[in-house]
Amino acid sequence: MVSCSEEKLEGWSPESKDYSGKFIFTELNDKNEPQDNHETLFISSTASNKKDEILIDIDKVLRSKFKITGEVSDFKSVSDDFSKLTENVLVLETKPENAPTGLNQTASVPDVPNVKVSLVEGKILKNLATSVGGNKVDSVYLKLNFYKGKLNFKSYLKPKSKETDPDVFDWKFESSEAISGAKTETLILGGYRYTGLPEDE
Repeated sequence: MVSCSEEKLEGWSPESKDYSGKFIFTELNDKNEPQDNHETLFISSTASNKKDEILIDIDKVLRSKFKITGEVSDFKSVSDDFSKLTENVLVLETKPENAPTGLNQTASVPDVPNVKVSLVEGKILKNLATSVGGNKVDSVYLKLNFYKGKLNFKSYLKPKSKETDPDVFDWKFESSEAISGAKTETLILGGYRYTGLPEDE
């Protein structure tokens, strides 16, 4: 039997295909003991399709690009410097409390959790896990550091559906900045590659 992750997409092969896939994970404590929860994460190639870039997507927690070094069996972020990490797009909707009243106004949100994330350690190991249905599958292990930060915005004029519509301004994300005590949380995840097979549902 062949898992969904091993199906070939005709005419296109992502550079980071060895990392890519859907994984079922549980959160681990600081002793690497599993907690009683099972969630889904996705690892995929980025739009630029580079071998050393991946996108990690965890529902309601994280959606961010990571520039990585190492091999699929042992990889991590190239840097944990806040200025060199990519924003977690899930937090960029945290806008200033007051709406803008004109064009090119600026405002900030000073203390936002989970703005950026570094990958401290990652491992995807071939056939070293067993799915709930008893199939041998790839294991996954991720250790992630989350950092809070300051979000900066600039106002823009929203597109009008009709010329006679009134001007409406909104905030557009511009940049983020590190703040004191930026590291807020370490999340450790362990699990296995999703197969899509009936016995694993």
